[in-house]
Amino acid sequence: MGRRKGGYRRKTRHLMRKNVRDKGKISLVAYFASYNPGDKVALVAEPGVQGGIFNPRFHGKIGIILSKQGACYNIAIHDGGKAKTVLVHPVHLQKQGVAGSAQAAVAAKAAARKAPAVNPAEKAVATAPGAKTPARAPLKPLQPFTRK
Repeated sequence: MGRRKGGYRRKTRHLMRKNVRDKGKISLVAYFASYNPGDKVALVAEPGVQGGIFNPRFHGKIGIILSKQGACYNIAIHDGGKAKTVLVHPVHLQKQGVAGSAQAAVAAKAAARKAPAVNPAEKAVATAPGAKTPARAPLKPLQPFTRK
């Protein structure tokens, strides 16, 4: 059997290339970014920093922060149908959204905003055939802004 040619960055000419407008110094905000366990992040390689980088096969994957280990973070991802953990520096991460129980709380708040609580008697009156919709209460006048 032949020996494998190349290292872990083999065939990544376009994957690890920066846009011409992004070349130059790396973002210090991204380099020193901090994340909490449970945060949802995307693995997006920063080609200007080789340390703490993940295998290129995981580029673009979405994962969840498990813990911090030194300056890097342990991230849980799914590769195919298999769960894996990857140790990645924060410069190679982009925050995506909310994960886990926080996501359920956000979804519950959104559902509460979409469907306001309506009294069934009021609903029957408003939906009766030929009935007009109830009039809205007049708007309150704006209060002047005062500094405290």
